[in-house]
Amino acid sequence: MTFGPFANKYCFRIEQSALYRRSGDGVKRAEFLLLKPSQEQQKKPPAIWIVEAKSSSPQLKDKLQFDHFIDEIRIKLTNAMNLGLSACLGRHTIVDMELSSAFQQLEIKKVACMLI
Repeated sequence: MTFGPFANKYCFRIEQSALYRRSGDGVKRAEFLLLKPSQEQQKKPPAIWIVEAKSSSPQLKDKLQFDHFIDEIRIKLTNAMNLGLSACLGRHTIVDMELSSAFQQLEIKKVACMLI
């Protein structure tokens, strides 16, 4: 799949990061984190979109399979959000070279997180 184009300073490709690789096999992750800067004129705080994409999904007819599919997405989004926020807080120095200054300088208490 192709996403973007996004400016590198606003996109953290978490699935390709050293932080993710170091996290181990059991950690599932989303595709990327996209920083949407604050929009002062609209009084919108900055937001981090945690993006997971799937090319297909099971039919609703098979509720068990569909529930499992949704649960997998929830786990990926949750893990990516936790890894991303902890990286922004400076808890993982391994990612310092990969995480742009736009992410590193965020005031986390003012950031909205959107699971996409």
